[in-house]
Amino acid sequence: MRKAMAFSTSAVLALMSTAATAETEQRSFGVSAGGRFVLDTDWGEVSVETWGRDAVDVVVERSGKFEQLGFDEQDGTVTVRARKENQGLRGWFGSRGPSPVFRITVPARFDLDLRTAGGNMGIADIDGDIVAGTSGGKLAVGEVTGSVRAWTSGGSIRIAGADGSVDATTSGGSIRLARAGGPVNARTSGGTIWIGASQGPTVAHTSGGSIELGAVAGAIDARTTGGSISATLAEQPVGDSQLRTTGGSIGLVVAGDLKFEIDARTTGGRVSADLPNLAPVTVNKSVLEAPVNGGGPKLTLRTTGGSIRLGTL
Repeated sequence: MRKAMAFSTSAVLALMSTAATAETEQRSFGVSAGGRFVLDTDWGEVSVETWGRDAVDVVVERSGKFEQLGFDEQDGTVTVRARKENQGLRGWFGSRGPSPVFRITVPARFDLDLRTAGGNMGIADIDGDIVAGTSGGKLAVGEVTGSVRAWTSGGSIRIAGADGSVDATTSGGSIRLARAGGPVNARTSGGTIWIGASQGPTVAHTSGGSIELGAVAGAIDARTTGGSISATLAEQPVGDSQLRTTGGSIGLVVAGDLKFEIDARTTGGRVSADLPNLAPVTVNKSVLEAPVNGGGPKLTLRTTGGSIRLGTL
């Protein structure tokens, strides 16, 4: 899985190599590991790699003009800010030329805060926390030892893994996360959500695709109006869980020793359950209300477009 995710990151970085550039500007800063890099730019592709040196290297490849391009370093934080030249209506209707490319290399242990209003982002494996946002491109992130907060209004999000929490939001693409060591919040208005494993409560909401959740160690909140939901509840949740869809079936697999209260209903199929210590209160082909292993947090399942199936690991 890590190999596949690394390929996705490389693919985004490869897209950036095609940018035509007329001018290159470079800056280097001596810093210690454990610092922070901040990028705030009006537009441009972003590529981040790491190395074993105590230095940050920034290369800006550009064909258009900047009204402002500033570099700064204070107390271990390197900051780059870029503002595009104001070209009036001409600039808004496609006469700005290719967007710039920011190629950044930081120590292997470093935090990132990256924001661009228009372009793809590719971030290699890094030991630190990541904040990354773009209004018009894809995001691809490698293995991260800290937390990840990523958002885009116009592309997919791919994250190989994070030891901490993950917050990923997009309005126009899919979300794919191989692993999270903490809570997950994944939301999209236009694509599928796939999460391999998460060690905490997991939220997965989409209006335009299916949801697939691997081993979740915490409560689940999964909702879609455009596909099916499949999930695995691997550890006892502290709070209630809910899986809801109006456009497909629901499949849930749970560890055999979990304690919860089932409330499963469908108007487009039937409910079937193969669970230990199941004591039905109400059972017919489309409704199941029952405590499992004596009861516990509530587990709500709803669909109007398919069947509901429950089983054990």
